[in-house]
Amino acid sequence: MKNDSKTLAGLALLLPAGTLCLSGLLRFDVPPALIHPALVFGGLLAALAIHLPRVVGVAARREGGVLLGEVRLRFEGRLPNLAIIAASLLLTGVLLSYLFVENFQPR
Repeated sequence: MKNDSKTLAGLALLLPAGTLCLSGLLRFDVPPALIHPALVFGGLLAALAIHLPRVVGVAARREGGVLLGEVRLRFEGRLPNLAIIAASLLLTGVLLSYLFVENFQPR
């Protein structure tokens, strides 16, 4: 299997979020520029935006003068695409859960 440039870009975009999560668990210091919130969440969204069209298809057609739209999930994407989508969603969920728990104050 050859290295796809979009797969490598997706892995690079997941790096800041993965580093942020691992730095908290393993207690090591990371340069602040690498864990900037815009870079972390921007990388997660960009990785999702690059790989989601390879797995999800959107189509529209006319039938009897009515515009019909459909969303097709075709799991024919390669395993790296699905893995990067899953990792992006998982890291987004972990970070958003952390933000909620850290900032939640009962009334």
